[in-house]
Amino acid sequence: MIIEKITPLKKKEYRISFEDAEIVLFSPTLKAFQLFEGQTLSEDILSELLEKDAALRAYDKALHFLAYQARTMGEVEARLLKKGHAPGAVRQVLDRLRDEGLVDDAAYARDYAAFAGGRYGRIKILNYLRNKGISKEILEHLEIEESPRSAQRELRKKFGDTLDTTRYEDWVRGARFLTQRGFTYETVKKVLGQGEEDFFQG
Repeated sequence: MIIEKITPLKKKEYRISFEDAEIVLFSPTLKAFQLFEGQTLSEDILSELLEKDAALRAYDKALHFLAYQARTMGEVEARLLKKGHAPGAVRQVLDRLRDEGLVDDAAYARDYAAFAGGRYGRIKILNYLRNKGISKEILEHLEIEESPRSAQRELRKKFGDTLDTTRYEDWVRGARFLTQRGFTYETVKKVLGQGEEDFFQG
């Protein structure tokens, strides 16, 4: 197939016209293949060109998605698929982003755990990261220090000095709040001074 005309379009695109067909390519694809009018393209080259174009478009979309905040691989994948990019192109983009260090799930998990550790418990942090698509392997090796002091601070912000945790009703209110914040039962017991089972002994 011989390229008869290359016409610039909006949004960094070019129309490539052949004798009986035309395609629209992303400008980075045009530059990568150094296309010019009068050039002859074999079927293999055309197929490679279209595959490359799909990957470059998806990569460009991923960069825009990453421009304002860190993302996980799962988030990028979901975003690109939602935008209609082909699974094969998305896989290429994810590999490239990983190789270039633009997406790092382990670093994302560490940073979030450090950021959220003062406000939330281990369970909530792990659930959040799991929902972001962080792998089980990364989560298993993630160090999360759950501080009873942090839990106590959050409890005081919520209730002030109004809780009497020796009363079962108040203990339940405090325990429910801390559990919703993702703190483990062991931390709940330390902060509230006892576990639920202690109210029913003897």
